[in-house]
Amino acid sequence: MNVQNQNRVEHLDSLLEWLDPDRERAAEKYLGIRQSLIKIFTWKGSADAESLADETLARVMSRISELRGTYEGDPSLYVYAVARNVLKEQRRAQVKSVEIADSVSENQTTDIDNERTNDCMERCFASLSPSSRALILDYYSRDRTDKLSNRKELADKLHIAPQQLRVQVFRIRNKLSTCMEACLKQEDKS
Repeated sequence: MNVQNQNRVEHLDSLLEWLDPDRERAAEKYLGIRQSLIKIFTWKGSADAESLADETLARVMSRISELRGTYEGDPSLYVYAVARNVLKEQRRAQVKSVEIADSVSENQTTDIDNERTNDCMERCFASLSPSSRALILDYYSRDRTDKLSNRKELADKLHIAPQQLRVQVFRIRNKLSTCMEACLKQEDKS
């Protein structure tokens, strides 16, 4: 076993000891926390929930020697706090990649590229459910000066909280973005 793998095993052993002195209960807690993390990341709209769960646990394991001596309380709560930070970082990275893609496409598109992009956008938009199309159109078509009040009205109309409205719109945008990437790649091959 190489040094890196040996360190991982030692970190995992330390994490299990931190979760519970009984090895079997510790393993059950570990698996339960990992499953909870996957559910949380999935619910938050992450495309790769398992990788984010593993990243979260790896970060906790990397600090386990420090945590065992200083952290008091339920270890799972600490893990969930780390997961929240991992999710924030992932979202910031997504926003940056979208901003970069937008700036590149704005600066380097030709008429042919615009036509291809519009064709893909129409196809992707058509692939959404009617309710998703209506929601995204209503969400973005309102006057920007009264954006907050208009979006609150929309949430009230749908009988959901404004936060739920933002989550739904975020998920629809992710679907559109994924569809657009796939469509444009397919167009490039043709």
